[in-house]
Amino acid sequence: MWIFKDAIKTRRVDAKTFLSISQVCSLWREISLSNGKLWASAIDLEHDHPKRLQELVRRAKTAPLVVHSNIHPFRPAQLFNTFNWKYVFERVHDWGAFSVTSFLSSSQVKLLVDALRQPADKLEVFQLCSTAGPSFISPSEFFVLPDNLFSGRAPCLKKFTIARIYLTPAFNFSLWTQLTELTVDFCHGGLDSKKIPSRQWLEILSGMKKLEFLCLAFTSDKSTYTRQPILKNHSIKVVDDVHLDHLRRLVLATGSDRNIMTDIFSKLVVPHGCITSITLPNHHDDTLRWLVHGLDRRVKGLERAKSSIHFVHLRGPQQFGFRIVLDPTNPTTGNYNFQLRFFNCTIRRYEPKGSMSNMVGILRRYRDFGTTVPGIGLLKNLSTNFSVVKSILSDPSLQDCKL
Repeated sequence: MWIFKDAIKTRRVDAKTFLSISQVCSLWREISLSNGKLWASAIDLEHDHPKRLQELVRRAKTAPLVVHSNIHPFRPAQLFNTFNWKYVFERVHDWGAFSVTSFLSSSQVKLLVDALRQPADKLEVFQLCSTAGPSFISPSEFFVLPDNLFSGRAPCLKKFTIARIYLTPAFNFSLWTQLTELTVDFCHGGLDSKKIPSRQWLEILSGMKKLEFLCLAFTSDKSTYTRQPILKNHSIKVVDDVHLDHLRRLVLATGSDRNIMTDIFSKLVVPHGCITSITLPNHHDDTLRWLVHGLDRRVKGLERAKSSIHFVHLRGPQQFGFRIVLDPTNPTTGNYNFQLRFFNCTIRRYEPKGSMSNMVGILRRYRDFGTTVPGIGLLKNLSTNFSVVKSILSDPSLQDCKL
C-alpha cells in the first residue's frame, strides 16, 4: 500500500512513473483477488447490497467468513429476515468467526436459532450478546442457547462468549473441551429452572485442559437465587480440585449466587502468574463472610506448587468494596506479598468476632507459613471509614507484621 501511495504522489514526474503505477496496481489486484481472507473479513451485513455480499462470499472462496454485527433495534426479527442474514445463515459451515450483539428474545429470533443448530466446521470464535434485560422483556422471554449447538460439530472452536444468553443443564458442553477462552455472563438471573449447579460447572471445567482465560459472571438478584438441585437424569461426579494448568486470567463475578465463590473459586487450582479478579456485591459483613470462606480454602492450598494466585481484585457495584492483591515475589520458596485495600468501603464496624476478624486471621495465616505482609495500603477516599481501618490495623494479631 505504501508503494502504491508513493507512486500516485509522483505520477507526474516522468513516463516511467505511469509504468510503475500500472505495475503496482496489477500486483495489488492480483494479490487482493487471491487473498480470500481479505474478502471474508469485509462483510457488512447491515449496509452491504445483496449483490455485493454475494460477490464478497464468492471472492472469499474457501476462507472462513467473519460475521460481525451490532443490532440495536428492539425488533431484530425484522433484520434477521433480510436477504443478507438469510444468505449468511445458509452458510454456517463457512463461518470462521461469529460476533453478534442484539436485543434478543426467544420469540423473535427463530431464524438465528435454526442457524445455530447447523454444523460449523470452520468456526473459531463465537460471541453472542443480548442487550435485552428485565426492564424490557419478562424472564420467560430471555434467549436460551440451543442445547445441541452446531449439532455438536465445531472442532475448531477456540473462543466462546455469551452475555445475557442462558444455557440449560442439557447443553452440549463437549463443544468446550478444546476452548482457550470462555466467557459466560448470566446477568439479571434468568430462569431458575435453567441454571446450572455449581457441581456441574466444576465437572465441565475439569474437562477444559487448554483454557487460558475464564470469566464466569452470575449477577442475579437475591429473589432469583436458589441452590440448584442435581438433575435426576444427569450423573455428576464429585470433583475435589479442578486443575487449569494453562490459565492466565480468571474472572469471577457473583451477586446472590454466592455458592460460586465457595464451590467453584475455592476448588480451582491455577498456575503461578494467573491473574484473578473477583467482583462481589456490597452486602457488608455478609459479603465478607463468603469471601473469607472462599479465600480460607485457597490459603490452605497456597503451599502447593501449582495452587497460587498472582493478582486478586475484589470490588462491589459502584466502586464499593475492597481489594486484595497477592504477588508471588519468590515462587521457589512460596513467599507472597499481600496487600489489602479498601475504597468507598461501607463494611460495618469492626468486631473481634466478626467477618473482618476472619480476614485478619487469613492475614495471620499468610504470615505463619512464611509469607511476607509488606503493607496494607489505604486509598484517599477512606476518610469516612477510617475508624474501621484503624480498628483493623490495631488488631494484636497483626502487630508483628510489616505494616
